Amino acid sequence: MTSSTGGIKCTLNKCHSVYNKNAVGNQKSFFNFPKDLIKCSLWIKKCFPVSLPTTDTSDIAKRYKLYSLNFENNMFSNLQKNRLYPHAVPNLFENTIFEQNLNTASSPTTMVVELSSIV
Repeated sequence: MTSSTGGIKCTLNKCHSVYNKNAVGNQKSFFNFPKDLIKCSLWIKKCFPVSLPTTDTSDIAKRYKLYSLNFENNMFSNLQKNRLYPHAVPNLFENTIFEQNLNTASSPTTMVVELSSIV
């Protein structure tokens, strides 16, 4: 997915990471969702589908990317963290929905209702 500035943006709604080829410094990597539809479905499930623009596996596999910080260090096959092992699965955003609900809760009652819907 591309951002309005022309760079590559992470697919997750709450992630504002953008890759810009002209940026100087420590660039992070972005990874396509797997073309294998079974692996792609697993990635979608791990990403919490409500944080994705779509859950259509063929569409996601063609058009969307995840930021490298969504993967644990042991999922990378090199020190530069720009290559994933074939078995890699994103898993460093498991509190995204929880944090999102806390940030959008307008009152203690609302927060309790939203948190109970997660659990």
